[in-house]
Amino acid sequence: MKKFCVFLILLLIFAAPLRAEISFETTVNVETEAENQALAKDMALKQAYRKAFLEIGQKIATSKQYALLESLNDDQLAHFIRETSVISEGGSGKSYHAELNVAINGALLKAFLAENDATDIATDNRVLVIPALDGLDAVKTQAENPWLQAWLEKGPIAEGQIVFEVWPKDLTEDDTYDFLKQESGIPNIYAAYATILSPNELIIRLVELRSGITERFQASVQEGDVFNPTIAEVVRRISLKRPAPKAQHQVEDGTLTVVYHYNRLKDWLDTKEKLKAVESIKKVETGGLGGGKVQMKLEYKGTLEALKSALAQKQLSLEEQENFYILR
Repeated sequence: MKKFCVFLILLLIFAAPLRAEISFETTVNVETEAENQALAKDMALKQAYRKAFLEIGQKIATSKQYALLESLNDDQLAHFIRETSVISEGGSGKSYHAELNVAINGALLKAFLAENDATDIATDNRVLVIPALDGLDAVKTQAENPWLQAWLEKGPIAEGQIVFEVWPKDLTEDDTYDFLKQESGIPNIYAAYATILSPNELIIRLVELRSGITERFQASVQEGDVFNPTIAEVVRRISLKRPAPKAQHQVEDGTLTVVYHYNRLKDWLDTKEKLKAVESIKKVETGGLGGGKVQMKLEYKGTLEALKSALAQKQLSLEEQENFYILR
């Protein structure tokens, strides 16, 4: 019976649920009226883009990021549209209605969201740890959670330049990353799930809540307290995941989200050759091409001002928008 219980605990730990794949396509219905049907159709297309974009964006964005998506104007939003197909349409006079399938450029959207959230993640030196019980112990309350109590007794932990703080409550299904970040003001959040195999042995499931990245390890002691050494190991493992602070004199490299509009495909090919000739550009990764525009990720070394200067020598310029650049 004891062996069966251990087997059941391990099964609960390692049988992690598969995460559903996010679709970057959706079907939307729109209906508009305007001075004429052509204008109504144009308005409907913009409305469809926005409905699809926000519907998909809501699945992967935090509330702060979603507010940013909502603030994009129609021209900015159009850069994220990969493809649109008409399922059905109709209208008369000044009205137009349609059912459309809209596909979003998922890679560009995720890169855009990452750029507008990664600054908080990289620069905040605080980490919030949520000590929860796993396996058959998960039903225990906060007062019955010795793993949480051990963390609370230690209080905030300083490790190098990182300060570890503890979430002092039970973790519930409603405690999403977005909610926890808003409540704590800390963007770096880890749940440390403990399964107590014996008084001297734990299995830890460490989950970075923003990304869902998970690692597991086993901790044990011959005798005495198992919790404090395990806390030290959790702190060590999280510290290794944090970016090392850069020296003040280090030149910052960077990555930009860039959109280039062209009349002929040859214009883009010529421009691409010019970009290849810019020494400070390390990589140009095309995310989408078509409809008279190309979306790309541009990796560069050195400073942004130096990059702009190098581009100017090739008769190119970067025009800064709210959250991306237009290459001209």
